[in-house]
Amino acid sequence: MANYSVSLVLDAKAELGEGVCWDWRSQVLYWVDINRYELHVFDPETNSDRSINVGEYIGTVAPRAGGGLVLGLQHRIVSCDLDTGEMVTLCSLEADRENNRINDGKCGPDGRFWVGTMDLDCQEGAGGFYCVDTDYTMRTILRSVGISNGLCWRSDHSILYYIDLLTRKIDAFDFDAGAGTCANRRPVVDFGDNPGSPDGMNIDAEDKLWVASFGGGCVMRWDPDTGELMQTIELPVTNVTNCAFGGRELDRLYISTARVLRTEEDLAKEPLAGGLFVAEPGVRGVRAFEYGG
Repeated sequence: MANYSVSLVLDAKAELGEGVCWDWRSQVLYWVDINRYELHVFDPETNSDRSINVGEYIGTVAPRAGGGLVLGLQHRIVSCDLDTGEMVTLCSLEADRENNRINDGKCGPDGRFWVGTMDLDCQEGAGGFYCVDTDYTMRTILRSVGISNGLCWRSDHSILYYIDLLTRKIDAFDFDAGAGTCANRRPVVDFGDNPGSPDGMNIDAEDKLWVASFGGGCVMRWDPDTGELMQTIELPVTNVTNCAFGGRELDRLYISTARVLRTEEDLAKEPLAGGLFVAEPGVRGVRAFEYGG
């Protein structure tokens, strides 16, 4: 099992860096600092990072096919115009659960926006997993979720991979892109004795899963067909939160990290916590899907 070196691209010192998503049209990386209410746009060509404060928790971001972005804020899905900063609410989500917020989410190959929630105190079973259609209607996919986290789709779109962080497993669903439905949930990866818990996730062109290990200081590559751990990318940061393939050839893996749940003594030992990193893992990723609404 090979190990791969990583480089720091942005010493952001994010409280809770998350939601990394590469926009292949504009060749920029979107990411968020959830606890600071910030949407970020990082341009690797100029090594510049633009920050927009959205005024509330922001868990995830994705491009829209018609232009602009779709964001998952605390209790709502909004469109965002990066040129003007204008945001428009598309639908509400768990507005009756004051202590919940949207966490991770992605657009699927069906053009829908798939997002999950969690309790701010990480109460088990308090979250859910939802599908937002292109007409802004919402359906409940799962209830009684701990911390809804990483998700991605197999290249033939037949399987949705999904993480509830508190289970320390990666599950698979049979996926119907036309109907936007999931069925036959089963575990395909168990973190077992491996360090940390599975957080954000992405998939490469070989249908292998890249999973950030929160509390484990690494990103792991797993084979969902066998449950085998194939590669590990170690980081100088304990709380690794998410990863996404980017670059013109989709051969660079961008990795977000966090400073939350670390003491001042811990942070003195890992001063790059909250930074944005990049690695070259030797495999290409796939384009992020766009929201069709």
